Amino acid sequence: MRLIALLTIYNADDSTRLRAFIAGSLHADLLAHADADTRVAGLSALRTEIGKLRVRQVVGAAKEQVIVILASERADDALIELRVDADYPHPITELGINRLGQPTDSPAT
Repeated sequence: MRLIALLTIYNADDSTRLRAFIAGSLHADLLAHADADTRVAGLSALRTEIGKLRVRQVVGAAKEQVIVILASERADDALIELRVDADYPHPITELGINRLGQPTDSPAT
């Protein structure tokens, strides 16, 4: 469900809602590495470059992890990996978005 919420807000291009989602959903360790504003800036830059994203194919899914290929509006597909903590409220402990066919560095990770 976190992935669907993230994609819905990302596609709406609403940085205020995206920041609130990131600040409220990411584990504190992830936010210590890159704060919500930095992550929003990276995702906004990604959206400007490749457009909206939609699920193309679920590559793998487990209780606390999902790996999905995303189709982009204007560029190559992207791969997202999202993992949540097993304990409630299940904060996101890993979030990586990489464009397929591009270097692995992503402004959103």
